[in-house]
Amino acid sequence: MLSALMDAVEARTNYANPANWFKDYFLGGEESTSGIRVSGPTALTYAAVYRAVNLISDYVGKIPLVLYKRTSGNEKEPDKNHPAYRLLRFKPHPVITAFPFRKTLQSHALLHGSGYAWIARDGAARPLDMTPLDPVVTYPEIVNGRLWYVTIVENKPYKILPENIFHLRGLPKNGIECYSVIGRASESIGLGLAARKYGAKFFKNNGFSKLALEHPGRLSSEARKGIRDSWMEIHSGLENAHKPIVLEEAMKIHAFTMNMEDAQFLETRQFEIREIANWFGLPPHKLGDTTRTAFASLEQENQSLLDDCLDPWFCAWEEECRDKLLTEAEKEADSHVVEFKRQALIRANMVDRSNSYRVAVGGPWMAANEVRALENMPAIDGGDELVKPLNSQNPGGNPDVTGKGPPKEPTGQPKRQDLLAAARGVVVDAARRAYRRLAVHAKRAAEKPQAFLGWLEALEQEHLRSIAEIFGPGIASARTLADISMTTEELCQSFVDVVRDALLDLSGKHQADTLAAGVAECMARFEAEGPEKIADELIQQVVTYTAAAEGA
Repeated sequence: MLSALMDAVEARTNYANPANWFKDYFLGGEESTSGIRVSGPTALTYAAVYRAVNLISDYVGKIPLVLYKRTSGNEKEPDKNHPAYRLLRFKPHPVITAFPFRKTLQSHALLHGSGYAWIARDGAARPLDMTPLDPVVTYPEIVNGRLWYVTIVENKPYKILPENIFHLRGLPKNGIECYSVIGRASESIGLGLAARKYGAKFFKNNGFSKLALEHPGRLSSEARKGIRDSWMEIHSGLENAHKPIVLEEAMKIHAFTMNMEDAQFLETRQFEIREIANWFGLPPHKLGDTTRTAFASLEQENQSLLDDCLDPWFCAWEEECRDKLLTEAEKEADSHVVEFKRQALIRANMVDRSNSYRVAVGGPWMAANEVRALENMPAIDGGDELVKPLNSQNPGGNPDVTGKGPPKEPTGQPKRQDLLAAARGVVVDAARRAYRRLAVHAKRAAEKPQAFLGWLEALEQEHLRSIAEIFGPGIASARTLADISMTTEELCQSFVDVVRDALLDLSGKHQADTLAAGVAECMARFEAEGPEKIADELIQQVVTYTAAAEGA
């Protein structure tokens, strides 16, 4: 088994020497100056490394990775019919969903420099699934000028074509092979592990790192061993802390220890956290070191996490997905694009993003549809025009002194049709909420049939004011477009009358035991059909008034 594995990895530059291979795989990694051997598994026992790898991998795993198809201009939409869409968005492997798959490859790339996955394809070369490979026994090699990937499965090496290997690269050596972070950071990680081990040993020995017990006489080897073992048995370990010391035969204690402050133990451990943060490109406060992070700089630190740490990894994923999961025709036509939904990551900064977009559109140096495209939203009518600043327009409709004709209508302003649609939406929402309010009270009253008619009589007195408040914004938005004849009071009165008449008619058709079901069905029908009718009637008044005014 050892011979087969050594032959398989002999071509690798860093494993060409069998002694190095044996050291890495069987001795637990390269021995650092601190005396600690550092490998992938041992590095993950160090809290700062585990936190860094887990944090970055979680970010990459949780952000949706979507395959888009370009439609026109800057617009794009998810291409759910593409075979790669499912692999990237939901399930790249029969038993592995997207989150653990991306987290696995990302952690491999962080620790070993590269993350690999084998792409299985059908007869038409379409990707079917992606299987993560062990980065320890997977590597690229050049044979007769051609790139291949080699992986070991069940002690047998297999050569795989490069187009069937998804290769997530860290810091490259030559564009293909990559540097292992664990290998390069072995001294830093080893020092951190050594400091942790030192602290554990310190407390195991009850805080006594070195002691000398002086005896006035000459002791035999057996006597010296007996005294030393007895001392360790009684006083080592935290459970034996502060036990009284009993010395016999005029023995004396000499301490040769330096205290923890002199050894700068805590400072060393804190410095190593910052060192690990540097290796992985993370702000130190993400690993628990807040000594140099003030509230005023925390926002910049978080932005640095996005710009300097995560976004380069996002780009590496996106480029490799495009290269390995799209056809040559799709790449040539640039018809598809693979992107992380970065707005999901920076959703908490919505205020800053909104302010930035507002300045860009009002500047103007971006159109509304360009902003919507960045947010993966569909375009709107008139959104491709840049908004003309107000201070560049001809105020008051005065004649154009430049002689270039009458002032043009400002572009980018909402059209009347858009305003009508917006007002209609407000009214529909208000009607739906009003029906829902009455439905709750009507169904509760119907549970007591003997009091139901009394509830109907008091319906206007108890609910008219609340319904008027619900419909108020909708009526106000309609009035901004035209001086419609229907007032808020008239609309709400009509609304209450229709509901009351329907429920009154219903109460005469049901027995006491079926009244509640009948009322529930009636109010459900109102909520499903009524809002649209009310909104249409109101907007029709606006349209009629506007047409009459323009004709006059």
